[in-house]
Parts: sequence; C-alpha cells; structure tokens
Amino acid sequence: MSNQKKNTPPLQDGQRRIQLADGRVMQVPVKSKENTITFVPPKTKTSVATKEVKVQLLHADGPSDFRLREENVQEILTAVPHWMIRWGNLLFGTLIALLLLLAWMVKYPEMLRTTAQVFNKFPEQQVFIDKDKSVQTILVSTGDPVFKGSVLAILESEAQGSDVLLLQSILDTLPTNSKDLVFPFHQLPPLYLGALQAPFAQFENSYLTYTHHQDEKQSHSLPRQASFQKVLQDYQQLKDALASWSDQHLLRSQINGHVGAVAQGQMEQGENQNLLLTIVPENPPQYVAQLELPLLNSGKIQAGQKVLLKLDNYPEMEFGILEGVLATDHKTLSTSGNTKVYRIEADLPNQLLTSYDKELAYQEHLTGSGEIIIGEARLLERFFSIIK
Repeated sequence: MSNQKKNTPPLQDGQRRIQLADGRVMQVPVKSKENTITFVPPKTKTSVATKEVKVQLLHADGPSDFRLREENVQEILTAVPHWMIRWGNLLFGTLIALLLLLAWMVKYPEMLRTTAQVFNKFPEQQVFIDKDKSVQTILVSTGDPVFKGSVLAILESEAQGSDVLLLQSILDTLPTNSKDLVFPFHQLPPLYLGALQAPFAQFENSYLTYTHHQDEKQSHSLPRQASFQKVLQDYQQLKDALASWSDQHLLRSQINGHVGAVAQGQMEQGENQNLLLTIVPENPPQYVAQLELPLLNSGKIQAGQKVLLKLDNYPEMEFGILEGVLATDHKTLSTSGNTKVYRIEADLPNQLLTSYDKELAYQEHLTGSGEIIIGEARLLERFFSIIK
C-alpha cells in the first residue's frame, strides 16, 4: 500500500482514492459525500471492455483512502434473506414452547404391577365323596331348593341314617333348662343307631331313673337332683356322639340355593374323590380379582384406585382387558415362594365384560397380571425426575 501511494499522483479537489477488488488503486472524482460511487474503470491488459461499476466505500484510512467491494459481492451482502431464515428462529421457538406445553398438559399414569386371579365370590358348591365311601341315601333331587346346613345325602354306615336324623331332631327341640324334662321314648319306633346305640341307651337309663325320682314326695331330694344332673350329662354325651357321626356321614349344603345336578353315577374327579352333586347359589355371580403386589410402593395403595387386568386365558390384543377398582386399602401380608407380598381384592364393576365389549366365559383358573394406577404425573415432571 505504501508503494502504491508513492507512485500515485496527489489527489485533486473532489477526488477520492479507492482500491478495487483486484488490488488496483484509483483516483476518481466524487461529487457526493455518500459512500457509493459509480465510475468506469480504465482499460487494462487483461480487460478491454469497460462498463460502469458501482462500488461502496467501506473503510477510509484517511480522508482520501477507502476500501470497496464490487457490486456482485455487495448484492449478496445486501440481499433480503429468505422467509425461512427471517422466521426460522420464531418458528423454532414456537415449536419448543408447544412441546413444553404439551408435556405439561399430558399426564402419565404411575402404575404398580401385580399378579392377579379372578374368582367368583359366590361359586357353585361341588359335593365330593371319597372313593372308599359309598352313599346310603341321597335326600335331594335336581332343582330342589336347599339352605345352608341342609342335609343333602347320607353316607353308608352301620346306623340307619333316617333313624339318626329323627333322634337328632328330637334332641334339638328338647328343653334342658327345665327340670320337667320329657323325652318321648314311648313314641319312638325301633331305632337302628349302630355305634350311637350305646350312648343312646345310657341316656335312656338315666332318664328313666330321673322320672322314677320324680314320684318321690320330696321334690328337692338329693337323689332327684343327682339323677337330673346325670340325665343332662348323658344328654350332652349323646349330642356330642351325634355331632361326630354327622360330620363323618352327612353331606350338607354350605350355601343357600338349589340343586343343580345330581350324578346318576359317580363321576371321576381326581384320584381320590368323586363328584356327587352341585349346588347353584341363589346369589348371581360376583367376580372379584385377588392381587398379589410387592412391598415396594405398597404404601401408595388407596381405596378407589383403578386396576387394569390382563388375563393369560384371553389374549389382550384379541379380547381386551378387564377394569377393576380397589374397594379397600386393607392388605394381607403373605408369602409367595420365598418373597413377602401383600394380597388385596379388587371389585369388577363390569364383571367379565372387557374393554372390547366382549363377555368372557368364567373358568376356574383365570390368572394374569394387573396394573394398579397409584397416581398420575405430568410428562414434564417425569422427564425431570429421570434427569435427577
């Protein structure tokens, strides 16, 4: 630059010294104080064509020295950016804001995974007998109404089952809190009681002794009091013997309902038992789910929480899922294998109607997995909790 200034003639009034993009320094007249100059550059050995060139004064080292760029470079620098570039930052910022808003509005459920088994709270009663035993009498038939405690059948024994039931019905109505004890021995037919014959005979003897002392003039004599106590003692022994015999030889109903089916022949059920009959409950089926959940996070369990059940017997993708509700937060500590777990029940408001509006057929072993929704967290909160 110093050599060029030495070889360049001094500036005259109204002239400015400019430097072109190819390094040449020129002096041109400038009538305007603006930074843009239009002029025709001189001919050179490499350029014979002349045209007007618009340049912009970018920098001045002094009152007469400026730097400039040619018009094609300046057009790039001064061109208006594309709309994508002008609005890109705004669009990107808006998109980020929308994503944050969506992450704040959308809630993600927090779930506790469990194992589950669905069962009927009012199942049918299936009456079984051991294979080494036989039935003496079946007292009911299909369709008969029965009540809890009703005798359904009598198993084979040395005693006649009907005679035992007759004796038991009389003893149940006998008032034992009064000294005017009356037992209708004279009205009884011959009874075949088998092993019960001995305690019955002992009760009969003590009763006859007691009635003999009743004829004595002193109503409060010691023999009469002693005989009455002996009657009560033998009465209780006979009752205990009847209860033991009943437990071994009488099949009773455990629910209220009606007889659903009576086996014409004994149907095989496993290795040691045969099915004799079934009792259909009077209550409609009520299905519930029993859940086994881990100790971890079990403190978050509350009544009313929603439960989603996926059954192994019915694939989720084809049949859907069952929805349940925890009716209580009461948990029972149990052991599954070598692991401590809690057990809790969930009601099924829609019973066996799935989320696909399909009614499932009940089976004895409906098992699967369950998910208890113990809370809801926003996606943004979940994201920051993972970072922490």
